[in-house]
Formats: sequence, C-alpha cells, structure tokens
Amino acid sequence: MESTNNYSGNQRIVIIGGVAAGASAAAKARRMNENVDITILESGPYISFANCGLPYYVGGEIEERDKLFVTTAEDFSRRYRVEILTEATATELDRQRQLVHYTKNGVGKTVQYDRLILATGTNSVYPNIPGLRDHQIIFTLRTVPDVDQIRSFLKTRLHREGIKALIIGGGYIGLEAAEQLLRFDIEVTLIEIAEQLMTPMDPEMSLPIERVLRESGAQIILGDGLKEIICKNGISYGITNSGDELEFDIALLCVGVRPAIELAKQFSQKERSALAQHLRHFPRRSHDSSPTPDAKTSS
Repeated sequence: MESTNNYSGNQRIVIIGGVAAGASAAAKARRMNENVDITILESGPYISFANCGLPYYVGGEIEERDKLFVTTAEDFSRRYRVEILTEATATELDRQRQLVHYTKNGVGKTVQYDRLILATGTNSVYPNIPGLRDHQIIFTLRTVPDVDQIRSFLKTRLHREGIKALIIGGGYIGLEAAEQLLRFDIEVTLIEIAEQLMTPMDPEMSLPIERVLRESGAQIILGDGLKEIICKNGISYGITNSGDELEFDIALLCVGVRPAIELAKQFSQKERSALAQHLRHFPRRSHDSSPTPDAKTSS
C-alpha cells in the first residue's frame, strides 16, 4: 500500500469529495487557516462543474462544454493551496490510525488526516426494474461523463428520423431533459409514477408545465410506472405497470439520487448519532446554503 503523505508538520484536513460541498469546504478551510494542509480526494475527473447545466449541454442550449466548469483542479489548487487528487476513490477509513485508503489508476494508496470531511455527494437511484441495468442505451444524467456519453450516443443517431426517447421520472432533471431532447425533434415520452409532474409542487402548479410539454410534442404518462425493460427483435421497450409497451432508442433515468453513505457507514452508531445531533442544532442563515467548516464528519 503506497502512502501519499507529504508531511509538512501542519495539521492535515482530508476532504473526500469535490464539486460543490467538497470544494466549498476546502475554500472555507483555507480562508480560516493559512497553514493547514488540505487534500481533496475526488472520485471523478473534475473538481467542480455546474450540475444544473448538464441537461442544457445535452440539448445544445449550452454550446461549449468548457462552460460547464466552474474551475479546474489546477486553478483551484493554485488559488487555495490545496492538494487535489482526481479519479481517486476512497475505499476504506482506518479510524484508529486516521488513514484514508483509496485507489488511483488501479493502485491502492493511503493518506493520513487530522480532520476528515465527508463530502461524498449522491448516487443515482436505480429502481428495482428488471432489465434496467442491462441496456447500454439507458443513461443517468448526473455527471459530466454522463452527458458526454449521452451526446456521443445522440451524435450517431440524430441523422435518423423518428428517434424515440423515454424519460423515466418527472422531477426537475426529467423535465429539463425532456425539454432539451425536444429541441432535436426527438419523439419524447415521459413516464412518472405519481399522478402529477413535479411532486413537490401543488398539483395546480404542475399543470401548466404538463400543458407546455404536451403542446411541445411530448407524450406524458402519469400515475404509471415501469415494471420491466425488454428487447424484442433488436428494439427496446419499457413495459408499464398497466401493460403498455413504450418503444425507445434512448432512455434517461431521472428518478432522483440517494446520499452516498458507504464510507459514513464505517463510523460507529454512536459517532453517527453524535454527528446527526450536531448538524440538527447547528445554526444556519436562511440566505446561506454553502457548507460551513463545522458541518463535517471528523475524527
């Protein structure tokens, strides 16, 4: 096991995860302490990008890929004096020796910490639908590599007529994805298991959204879900609970995310309870949703 410690004698904060929470925590930590060593382990290739812009890059409303990036690892590292390790996946926490085990380029490594911040974000939800993970034409829409794959896939097919897209989920991302795919004159079908789009809204507020999508050419199916994904004669179909067959050439899974808590599970129940209690009573300013240095998982 290779160690990556460049020990300077200063305390070291290790942050697992980048993008909004991890990068914000690193910047705040640097502003509060000029001498602490800070290391970010980010499992993806990018330290910071505009999640909300991803659907709009798929549809071409955001034309330049570079506009998705808030900053680069090099720029962030130089500005805040932070060691950034991208494509470095934390796999295990050694609580006794205060070590994070991680892999980078297939090699197992460790980094030691004095304070540990978990900013691991979320994972896409995969409903228990037979066939969902077996099709190469079903994509999630959560990261830059996700949208790169979607755009690459569409590029090989947009010259065809009658391309059919199936959007699974009628929340924010599903609606934005449907809107953007309609820009390509793709036949879009959106299926939502609830009785309305945008379930956080009151029903009467979601109706104008539904009306505009229908008028734009989308087929909206509400109150029905998928029970199976099948392939017949080289054609993919989503089979609904009501028995309908929805043919598609590409599908986007937009049913939400869950917290990535695999590493947090390695903490004891007592530690997790103490953290939850701490966060519950930590004061927040209503206008400031940025991470605070005290809202952390630390040893």
